[in-house]
Amino acid sequence: MPLSKRYLLPLLLVLLVGLTWLQPLDLLAQAHSEAGLKRSLTAFAAARGLNAVISVIQGTEVTGAHLST
Repeated sequence: MPLSKRYLLPLLLVLLVGLTWLQPLDLLAQAHSEAGLKRSLTAFAAARGLNAVISVIQGTEVTGAHLST
């Protein structure tokens, strides 16, 4: 294995591990996580609301008015 390839992978791994401690990347990851959480909570609330509306509709009974002639 050539010397340059031998040291390239460990150097890249050390660089990637070093990048994990940088605050800008941490703030970016936190922003993405919070945005994803807000989207999932919105979708969950919409699904629960729709489920409630469907349950109410299924629970109601439509009866016709009786006309006596």
